[in-house]
Amino acid sequence: MAVVVVAATMHGTLDGTALLDASYGITAQAGEVAEYRFARSVPLPRDGYPGLVDAEVALLRALAEAIADSLRDLIGK
Repeated sequence: MAVVVVAATMHGTLDGTALLDASYGITAQAGEVAEYRFARSVPLPRDGYPGLVDAEVALLRALAEAIADSLRDLIGK
């Protein structure tokens, strides 16, 4: 299996929100491709760049969990 991730948008907003919009595809051994979209936002836990970094780390962890869940679903089929 192969996983390809494309992050289209990852940034913070003036109102204190971090955004991550990404897509990912999982290619099985037989060449079949399952495609997914991930779009989430979270509030910054604190002001400034350190808060943005913390929020983006949380979003990337959530993306990793979504990918892991998708892999589990595909393997279970």
